[in-house]
Amino acid sequence: MLPFQILLAVVGAVNGIISSFFASNYVGMHAMSAVGLYAPLNMLLAALSTMLVGGASILCGKYIGQNQQEKLQNAFSLDLLLSMLLAILFTILFLVMGALDLTGFLTRDEAVRPLLNRYLIGQSIGVIPFVLSSQLTAFLSLENRGKRTSIASLVYILTNLVLNFVFVQVLHLEAFGLALASSIGMWVFLGVQAQFFLRGDRICISVPGICVGKKASRLSGLVSQGRLRIYIRHCGALR
Repeated sequence: MLPFQILLAVVGAVNGIISSFFASNYVGMHAMSAVGLYAPLNMLLAALSTMLVGGASILCGKYIGQNQQEKLQNAFSLDLLLSMLLAILFTILFLVMGALDLTGFLTRDEAVRPLLNRYLIGQSIGVIPFVLSSQLTAFLSLENRGKRTSIASLVYILTNLVLNFVFVQVLHLEAFGLALASSIGMWVFLGVQAQFFLRGDRICISVPGICVGKKASRLSGLVSQGRLRIYIRHCGALR
């Protein structure tokens, strides 16, 4: 595993411990079952996110070595674009599954399914920051800014702990509160990471033709120049 993957795994494990503690002590064993049943979906999302960031890391490392700033920025922007599309897809999927009670393939326990449905709806709020933050973690590593990710991880853990206390123990939101605390924590995690890229020292968060902090290349030409095909090929090489 790469260093940033190890760090994300540790953060995820700590988050799981916090969620399990509040689920078992303030919600009940059925809520713990809901948290456990969500794990396969979370692993699928994490695997797809890792595939994207792997391809982007290979390309960006190559372009950094060749000092090709335009291609570096385009690869970074393309990665964020594809990651956002993936995150939106899973957000809609989780919302539909939770709202329409389409979780029967995960469990047929009538006591657990309502909790799982509410947990999925709460987790859908955090899908976008979960996917994007995994991308930014890798790019911060490329920029030798691992300390910022460590700070973001600490802030995330503390935020998750406080919000679990508020949502679960104080407001009694049960399974939805467990997921909501984690989701809001992920937005905070993403915010701490994104501050570095908003300055645009070398690569920056951008949309076609726009970069916060400095002028950036347009995303036009990604398909015509074959970079999208190259990117996907590098993603496939990770399998």
